[in-house]
Amino acid sequence: MRNSAKATISAVVCFVCTCNLSLADTRYVDISNPTPAVPYTTWATAANDIQPAVSIAAAGDTVLIADGTYNITSQIKIYKTLSVKSVNGPGHVIIDANSNCRVLTLSSGTGSISLEGLTFTGGYADEAATRGGGIYAFGNNNVFISNCIVENNESPGTAGGIGIFAGNGKVCSATVQDCIIRNNVADYLGGGIQTVIWGGASGSILIKNCLVQSNRSSNNGGGLQLKMNEGANGSITVEDCTINENTSALDGGGLLCNAQSGSINVSRCLFFGNETARDGGGVRLLHNSMLTDTLIAGNNAGNKGGGEYGGLEGSSYIINCTIVSNQAPVGGGVSRSTILNSIVYGNTAGSNPNITADSDVAFSCSPQLTAGVNGNINSDPKFIDPLSGNYRLLMTSPCLDSGTNAFVYSLSDLDGSTRIRDGNLDGTPIVDMGAYELQASTITIDIKPGSDTNPINLKSKGQLSVAIITTEGFDAPAVAPATVRFAGASPVHTAYEDVDQDGDIDLLLHFLTQELQLSDTSTQAYLIGQTPNGQILMGVDTVMVVPKKR
Repeated sequence: MRNSAKATISAVVCFVCTCNLSLADTRYVDISNPTPAVPYTTWATAANDIQPAVSIAAAGDTVLIADGTYNITSQIKIYKTLSVKSVNGPGHVIIDANSNCRVLTLSSGTGSISLEGLTFTGGYADEAATRGGGIYAFGNNNVFISNCIVENNESPGTAGGIGIFAGNGKVCSATVQDCIIRNNVADYLGGGIQTVIWGGASGSILIKNCLVQSNRSSNNGGGLQLKMNEGANGSITVEDCTINENTSALDGGGLLCNAQSGSINVSRCLFFGNETARDGGGVRLLHNSMLTDTLIAGNNAGNKGGGEYGGLEGSSYIINCTIVSNQAPVGGGVSRSTILNSIVYGNTAGSNPNITADSDVAFSCSPQLTAGVNGNINSDPKFIDPLSGNYRLLMTSPCLDSGTNAFVYSLSDLDGSTRIRDGNLDGTPIVDMGAYELQASTITIDIKPGSDTNPINLKSKGQLSVAIITTEGFDAPAVAPATVRFAGASPVHTAYEDVDQDGDIDLLLHFLTQELQLSDTSTQAYLIGQTPNGQILMGVDTVMVVPKKR
């Protein structure tokens, strides 16, 4: 019994010791603290500079930084598992290198590094590896950068703002999310962000929900330059980002993608106001690169592809994109690309204003296409308000249900709404062309007000009444009658009255019964309409078709 008790006590002691050793500490940093004291584990003893806290922290610790501008003369280095974050967000903790050095170098090895709520500014990558003026991540890495601002940094080489690199068999996992990358400069490639995977390395890089704005490159990729060299494995993904007002001296004003191996996918992004001196004002795609559910508008190229310029070096695809109001001497919209389920319209160029002849196009809308060939159409796509930048589709758009589901890459559109809906209410859900799928708000309708069963004789030569009911938060008279379709028919008469006797004015519409696109087996009928500001509305009610066929 005594030996057993000793063994039990020893086991408990070992367990407690092990648990204590595994507990992570928080190291505090406060620039205004006059009495810093190692190991910086309270606010009273907080370090007044960041690097001392980073250096003394053990793997797995957190470095928590109080408000202030932290001026540095040598770059901060992190080579261990660590979480570095601010107390109050990126507007309150500014790490400024004042052009003395790069702001931060990091490599987590087999661990992970997290940066949250910080501003990195004034960096200059002046050492031998002239990459990453703001942040330089290299080698084996598991990095998460969130809610940060990376601005006003410069590199005499590549990656003015953020550089993420892995080569020679290394493994890299990196996420840049909810960040602002702006006003950075690279004298070579990737003004805002550059990522490169090469030499048998494996990479999984995600850039999500970021603003990449007003960056500049003296070569390719004003906003971003993304590359996977031959022999690399994995993927680079950019999604839900706004990329605007970036410039490059060669190709890819907003973005240049080059996937010689692996893949690069860009999804649900906005590109506008980007400019390049040569090809691809908004985007330059090479090799295994894909652009989906994205709006490219108002970009400019000095040579070809005002919106996007592809390449013959591999497979570059544009799927469910809207490319409008871009400019270039040749191919104002798109040049040398495969275009599917997309709208390329209203671009300008000296020749081939929308699409150059060396592009492959199917199930898309552009004026120079031949209607009916490869599923293409050439009529006005009918945007809600193109002058104000609203390129969502009107209910009367020929692009509704005119794509092909075989080419759908993502099940959500640029708004994040569900893809593949029955926009024209013909009973068959087919994807719309362009970046936006028609989405409708549900409204209340009453077919044959006063009737419970709503009987309809399809052979009748009379009219059928349908009321759009005013409800809390919805005013039925706001509906534009000319946009309304009920079972495919347009209204022939309109009246405004209190149909349901609740004191609110409703909209009463009449339709010719013989124009209704219903069948003997129909049990429901749909109404779709629109307000003058473009809000799409849809209502449904039950019907009983009489008499039934024998």
